[in-house]
Amino acid sequence: MKVRFYHMKKELNLSLAIRRIRNSLGFSQGYVAKKLKVSQQAYSQMENAPEKVTIERLKEICEVFNVDLYTMLTEGKAPSKKSSARAAQHNARFKEIMSQAQIIAAIKEMNKKLDAMMAENQSKQTEA
Repeated sequence: MKVRFYHMKKELNLSLAIRRIRNSLGFSQGYVAKKLKVSQQAYSQMENAPEKVTIERLKEICEVFNVDLYTMLTEGKAPSKKSSARAAQHNARFKEIMSQAQIIAAIKEMNKKLDAMMAENQSKQTEA
């Protein structure tokens, strides 16, 4: 799967990025598969057909490799100091947005439960 980042002016081969980082760490496919709790064949398919990898699975791979998504998307190459600072800002903002999204989802779920409880309470009052 190739992802085009126009601001970076290059195409990214996610298979190559995953493989490069794994190899640079000295990890075997079997080791990574064990950490991800999948078979070696399943992991091999992820490496060879990353278009089938979900964002959650990519996040898990990043955790096993102990790299952030920025590093993964730059094929494991060390960013410059300027881009490293920018990446840190982007990662911090991403975490903040994800936290906010989780809070919003929890509030929405609580609102649904409260609405259901209120509707149940009103129906009991009308029956009485």
